[in-house]
Amino acid sequence: MAIPSLDSLAGLWNSASRGATSWPVLSVIVAAVAVIRHIHRIPEKYRPILIGAVLLMDSGYFNVRGIQYEADWNYELADSTVATIAQGRFIDGDTGFRADQVRYSRYVAAAIRAESRMVGTNEGGVLPAGCEAVFEGLEQNPDVLLRLAACQIVVKRSGLQQPLPKEALPRVWFCPAKLQHYLQRPISAIAETDVDALILAAKETPVTVLLDETQQLIAEVNTKRKGTFVVADTWYPEWKASLDGVDCGIQRVFHCFRGIPIEVGHDTIELRYQPMRFWIGLWVSVAAMIVVFAVFVMDFRRHEVPGKLCLQFRPSES
Repeated sequence: MAIPSLDSLAGLWNSASRGATSWPVLSVIVAAVAVIRHIHRIPEKYRPILIGAVLLMDSGYFNVRGIQYEADWNYELADSTVATIAQGRFIDGDTGFRADQVRYSRYVAAAIRAESRMVGTNEGGVLPAGCEAVFEGLEQNPDVLLRLAACQIVVKRSGLQQPLPKEALPRVWFCPAKLQHYLQRPISAIAETDVDALILAAKETPVTVLLDETQQLIAEVNTKRKGTFVVADTWYPEWKASLDGVDCGIQRVFHCFRGIPIEVGHDTIELRYQPMRFWIGLWVSVAAMIVVFAVFVMDFRRHEVPGKLCLQFRPSES
């Protein structure tokens, strides 16, 4: 009998979990309740196994279901490509641009090594809420989405690097108030001519990027009119912003990117990533582990054999 490979098992699990979302969740809940209610009836040596099985089911569904296993693919971005991309982005052009075709790309490692950016993918991890609008844009209006996302090049695994036929917006730019109505629309409602108008407006008021790191962005803009500072990065609630040192809110632009309203004058905008939910979840997990460990210790001490052995002598009968 042939032993199934890891790839085939992962594929079966992914198909099952995506096809019926309710039964894996229900099975985890039922198993957890059963273990909690009947833990005292289960022999002690089997309790860690059952608890581990429940945790594995939970981890398997809520984490492994979002991973597609692919063979490693070593690829280096050419220096000319990196120089052309600059502050823009590129996209893996081998799988198509529809939402059901975009997947975790093996270009990600190359992009990280080259410190370049690429259009987001829908496999391989937890995604920000704004990505849903990005995928809808790829399916309904791909040319406009790529221009709004500062995507300039389509890269294929054959080595072909094809520039997009039309100019894209910069990743960081300023939108004047007279064009604000475009920012409130979803990508599917933006036309090519609308993007052309936004590009012309962005060129009139250039933005200077002072610091651009993974979890922080600092930029300056000097404008004579009100408008919105736009960053073509996916909106996510854990990102915080400040305008001239004063905290301010971040709006959704095109239903998926980040935008900060600014007034007339010289402004310094800072965006920083502060994942409070991560730290809350981490401390909750640590506390839960401490509680579980304490329960095991208390249960063990309650059933341990006394340290002293008492000998009893029965008087002989005569």
